[in-house]
Amino acid sequence: MVDYNKLEQLGRLRDNGALSWEEFEREKAKLLGVGEGGRARKARPLLIAFVLFVLAGIAIYFYDILSPGQTLNQTDRATPDVAYTLPPEFDGSAAPVAAPAEASDPQPGATLDWAFREGVIGLNPSFVESKLGPAKSKTSTDWTFEVQGCNVSYGIKGSEITSVSTFVKAGCLPKVGSRTITPETTFAQLGAASGMIRTSCLWSCGNSYDPTIDLFQNGYHANNFIDVLYQSRFGDAQDRASELWQQSIRVAHGIGPEDYDGQDSDWFQCVAGPPAPVVTAIGPEHVGYVTMGRDLSQDGCRY
Repeated sequence: MVDYNKLEQLGRLRDNGALSWEEFEREKAKLLGVGEGGRARKARPLLIAFVLFVLAGIAIYFYDILSPGQTLNQTDRATPDVAYTLPPEFDGSAAPVAAPAEASDPQPGATLDWAFREGVIGLNPSFVESKLGPAKSKTSTDWTFEVQGCNVSYGIKGSEITSVSTFVKAGCLPKVGSRTITPETTFAQLGAASGMIRTSCLWSCGNSYDPTIDLFQNGYHANNFIDVLYQSRFGDAQDRASELWQQSIRVAHGIGPEDYDGQDSDWFQCVAGPPAPVVTAIGPEHVGYVTMGRDLSQDGCRY
């Protein structure tokens, strides 16, 4: 039996410095009945018991996690018990993510270049409206739209556009072929000498409309036979050309400049092909209105 009083006395002697640490351990071993090899003999059974305990714990652990017939491999050790599903963007099931969309360009139909062009001839007016937005006005023969501050009118026949017209002014510069028409564009620049100079009414036109002198150019194969009609701007050049043309007609019928008997108004309706002085006089006139289309040569007249 261990004498705890002597152990306590050995402890006080060690604490007082009467015994060194080695002397204390040696005397304590004697009291406990353990020789120099005693500690190893005592510790060996404890170590064996500890190893057996650890091995038993490991065996229980693997028995719990392995089902019958299952073989533990590297994949099993790396896979957690809790199920985990990858999000679609990582497991490949999701559709490819598209690149961020850039700011879309304005619809092509919202521009004057699209609205006034040879290509609209023959289109359905409802299709054009889907590009330009609602029309400002509609009749059975004419639809008018505002495009970039410009009025663009379409002549309609049935379900087809037959002509397109627009004013020429600052900010409204239509293109005919490759030529841009500006407020400074003249009849002479457009080939007045080679086109048809004509007028629906030159004199005594009543209150329905003001007389104009127009330049007409026939369509041809390269532009899909689209006619072009340029109308004047009611400038000084037109006034001078109109005066010369009226005089030439009166001379042709043998009447004086001021003569009028109520029967000669038809002489000034739907006329074309003026003499050279009239063509020269109209040359400096600026274009105010442009129309493109098919069968514009009649324009209500038989020239």
